Amino acid sequence: MNAKGRGRLAIVGGTVVVRDHAIENGVILIEDGRITFAGPSTGARPEPASAIIDATGQLVLPGLIDTHVHGSHGDDVMFSDAQGIRRISRAQLRYGTTSYLPSTVSAHHEDLLRALEACVEAADDTEPAAEIIGVHVEGPFINKNRKGAQPVETIRDPDLDQCLEYLRAAPGLVKIMTLAPELPGGLELIRLLIEHGVVASLGHSEADYETALAAIEAGATHATHLYNAMPALHHRQPNLTTACLNEPTIRAEIVLDGIHVAPEMARLAAKIKGREGLIL
Repeated sequence: MNAKGRGRLAIVGGTVVVRDHAIENGVILIEDGRITFAGPSTGARPEPASAIIDATGQLVLPGLIDTHVHGSHGDDVMFSDAQGIRRISRAQLRYGTTSYLPSTVSAHHEDLLRALEACVEAADDTEPAAEIIGVHVEGPFINKNRKGAQPVETIRDPDLDQCLEYLRAAPGLVKIMTLAPELPGGLELIRLLIEHGVVASLGHSEADYETALAAIEAGATHATHLYNAMPALHHRQPNLTTACLNEPTIRAEIVLDGIHVAPEMARLAAKIKGREGLIL
């Protein structure tokens, strides 16, 4: 039985992870493609299931949504065609990701358009795969001094006409754009993105605190990899990083691999932002 089809599916025996705790020997019931129960086995309704999955010894979690995926297993959003991006989508399932945003990097205008068109084509996939629910355009309108791993030769100041071309290349699919608000035209770019329903994300930037606040006032609500490719925290020089931590309207991505961000700094961010304010 397909979970999206008709019938009743039971997932039994595993540790079911819900919002605030984990349930040992839990049960999840799915009826006609919708979860109707997640809890202890003693609370499950006794009607027979069309199919049963034994998850003993496993964690059972909701499908993950990843807002920032550049590639996997040799495929890259910028260099693969639609079929390569479909392979990325299928590979996500093994990590529990059921929907995601393929993410670009700074590139020449024509190359970025081609990548966006490939994402549009790849979103039409009949095979079991994580669903492409949008695209995260990371650059090219970022600060060269905070480029990180991005190719410096394709980084440029905001160009509103180019931005509109990106939105037209993937109609309704561009969901997030990372930009540096201190660049000429940065605040205007934020306003343009908000006007078209795109989340403006602050990142790859060395904005000071006042510029960061102006960007938030213009409509920015997201931050790309908190701490990384941003100014370091300083007790006399508040900056973009400080604003991302201070301002409750900013939801910040943070890379929790133990390398990009020290665990102590991750704990600091978690204490300040809370779970609603961070995207792992």
